[in-house]
Amino acid sequence: MKFLYRGVIALAAVLTLLWTPSPALAQEDYPTSPYDLIAQTNAYRGSYGNPPLETDAVLMYTAQATAEIMASLQTCAHIRDLGYGGVEERVRAAGYGSGTAFATENIVCGRGEFADVYASYWADFDHMRPVENPAYQHVGAGAARDSNGMVYYVLHAAYSSGGGGSSGTVKTPVPGTPGLPTVTREVIMLVQTATSQADGTLVHVVQPGQTLIMIANAYKVELNSLYQLNNLPPGNAVIYVGQKLLVKIGPTPTISPTATETPLPPTLTPTRTLVPPTLTPSLTATLTVTPTADNVFSRVANFQNMNRRGFGIGIIVVCALGLAAVLLSLFKK
Repeated sequence: MKFLYRGVIALAAVLTLLWTPSPALAQEDYPTSPYDLIAQTNAYRGSYGNPPLETDAVLMYTAQATAEIMASLQTCAHIRDLGYGGVEERVRAAGYGSGTAFATENIVCGRGEFADVYASYWADFDHMRPVENPAYQHVGAGAARDSNGMVYYVLHAAYSSGGGGSSGTVKTPVPGTPGLPTVTREVIMLVQTATSQADGTLVHVVQPGQTLIMIANAYKVELNSLYQLNNLPPGNAVIYVGQKLLVKIGPTPTISPTATETPLPPTLTPTRTLVPPTLTPSLTATLTVTPTADNVFSRVANFQNMNRRGFGIGIIVVCALGLAAVLLSLFKK
């Protein structure tokens, strides 16, 4: 039952692809052409050391048909999620590969230009498969615009176990199915690093198929450095063939300071200067006796202030008088 369901889905996808109007890449003027997507893919592969993918007629058809289905539904989503078969089922049914086919699908939608779609939208692991995986051999891309001006881009990359691509003819059970679009091969020139100028500045001249990320990888510089040195808007920068990109600025010469001899000031000889001492008056306490009212203590104080010689004479006189009195009393007896 599971295989029957998958067969019905694959058959529906094939019929849808076959009844889709013929891809007409040259009739539309897209901001970014399908061949620009292929050129960017191969430029990135070159930066990773992988050979460029060959444009395959069947993959161009399936990618263009897928883009037109998305535009008719006005939805930017993988049509596998909308009930159609997966990309591997679609490319196998359309006739790609001589053995088991392996394929991957990248989509992006918008009204503006995608100058570097991998840096802007396809930088994750799943979208980088066509770039990083050396097993992929073939590529196809398509674009379609809806009634509102939205452009739907699709890129199909694939390889097969048999090693070959498609025969150039879409397998179809329906007579009168439109043919495949004309396939032209893009010229991709890998980056050849320029030689530094005399002052150390590096300038790269953009060649066909080269992108900023490819140039940055070749010179081993940061992508943001290229944006800044060349005043380019990050993530949406547009470069053109022949444009000169500044990759590296030469070193700025360092100015060495010149030593200037500064004369030393004359040596000062100290001179001895005699400074007269400063006399500081000292205060001497003077005992001042303040007379108070006449009392025993004041008399004692006055007595103490008398002349000691007079005092001694007085005592002698008193003693003499006392002695005379004693002798006199003896004679009277």
